[in-house]
Amino acid sequence: MNKFPFEIEGIVEVIITTFDTLAGWNVALLGLQGGERITARTWGKTKTRENFHKGGDAYIHFTRDSFLFVEAALCIKEQKTPHIEGAYAWGKIKVNSIDKGKDGKTEWEDWSIEIIEEEIIKKEIPIINRGYNAIIEATVVASRLRISDNRSKDLEYIGKLLEIVERCGDDRDREAKNLIEELVFGVCEKDGQRKKF
Repeated sequence: MNKFPFEIEGIVEVIITTFDTLAGWNVALLGLQGGERITARTWGKTKTRENFHKGGDAYIHFTRDSFLFVEAALCIKEQKTPHIEGAYAWGKIKVNSIDKGKDGKTEWEDWSIEIIEEEIIKKEIPIINRGYNAIIEATVVASRLRISDNRSKDLEYIGKLLEIVERCGDDRDREAKNLIEELVFGVCEKDGQRKKF
């Protein structure tokens, strides 16, 4: 059931926090598939999937902050609280595994998503920004580099998307672009964690 006062159609990218008793709240990116029921797919042995199986609390956050999307998708981030600063809305969710399989060597698992509590924090006037859209696309592609069958083509595509960000994005989008360049084409050192794509 979708308790939000709007429909989720297509695939909507959200930031998810899931609880781990040892590490606190893990922050990641998750794509919600709209329709008669909301579903999501996890790829590989991620912390989100692990925490879903543990049955702890989980929250999805709707935001337009491109930097937060990049950070959630490409960095290892843990925090003490479940909520993301700057979210326009959040929902506490209940998940159930509904299917699983393999795509090549990569395991995937599908989940039903039920929103059991929600809050709308702020509304905005929609503004179409090609730079923002390019950041989201580049982030999703970058998050799948480790399971990509054509890494060189994906890296070239990310580079082209980042050119759009430079031309069309706002200051926050350019900060996100710089972070992608650091993480994907270099080495990330954040909170003691190193991650290279």
